[in-house]
Amino acid sequence: MGSKLCFLCHHPFWEEPLGCGSLIRNRYTLLRKIVDDIHVIFITRSNKKSPLPGTTVTLGAGLTNSAINEIQDFLNKQNFKFIYSSYNLFDKILEGVRAFKICEIHDVMHLRQQAFEEMGYSAPYQTTKADEIASLSAYDAIICINTNEEKYLKENSLTNVKYIPPNFSFNANVSGPNSKSFGIIGSAAKPNIDGFEFYKTQILNLEQVVIAGALSSNIGKVGYSSKNISLLGVVRNVVEFYKKVDISLAPVRFGGGLKIKAIEAIAHGKPVFGTKHSLSGFPEGIEQVSIAEDRHNKWNVNNMEALFDIKKSTIKQYVDENFSDLVCSMHFDDLLR
Repeated sequence: MGSKLCFLCHHPFWEEPLGCGSLIRNRYTLLRKIVDDIHVIFITRSNKKSPLPGTTVTLGAGLTNSAINEIQDFLNKQNFKFIYSSYNLFDKILEGVRAFKICEIHDVMHLRQQAFEEMGYSAPYQTTKADEIASLSAYDAIICINTNEEKYLKENSLTNVKYIPPNFSFNANVSGPNSKSFGIIGSAAKPNIDGFEFYKTQILNLEQVVIAGALSSNIGKVGYSSKNISLLGVVRNVVEFYKKVDISLAPVRFGGGLKIKAIEAIAHGKPVFGTKHSLSGFPEGIEQVSIAEDRHNKWNVNNMEALFDIKKSTIKQYVDENFSDLVCSMHFDDLLR
């Protein structure tokens, strides 16, 4: 496609191996296959520089009116046909930019905030429904990665919303130990810690449990140690983790968006046992490769047993039909043409 696209971001996704880093990196890689001319505009308050083709904009004094005007002038001079933004953070900048503006949201933030507060937590990002809907109205197209959130936004007057699943390729080269080993991988974010604490008695009673990511460091600090628990710490490559597990656990009870760790798990051939929340918003068929369960007394190996019988070919088919580059390219072709 002979168009010029600006990939606007604040995440140094090229160096973040997990979670949102992998999601954004996969999007960038996919868009490079679709669009001939793509420029990364990295806006940051840090000293980091983007190594990718494009420009780094360092906000020494923050996002002032002067900085907004300078960025707008710069973007307009580049004559971008499309501006793709991962996260709804740049609506004020893009108001004065001449291009087709696309925002991909990983969460509907006021719903995420509401979910935090219902569980007794304070959300790290605060907004209102009215403010978020108004800011999203600045874009020509909004991409949702969660089917439920797409429906919600359309029901709340945003007609330019399109569902495009995260693109993940099936990794056929990751075999597990075949020893009924269960795994959890995640950051030290509140929903991850809360989920582990809520189900910890059941999790720690499983025969073999591997825990990775910053979550495992947090668990190590509070003294959870046992011969059946392996704490890997932060891994640079998720394959290190998935080679050690047969079933992925997703105990997250609240939050927003789509749970990237659940997608990563099935993309590495691992069925998922998780809460209803952690498996919500997925395309139809998720129940073929997972079990959703909220009840404490059901978090045991007897209720997880059926997952060991799921064939790799079934998991691969679900990934290929819903998250492959081919499927996501078709969605983007329709949006960018």
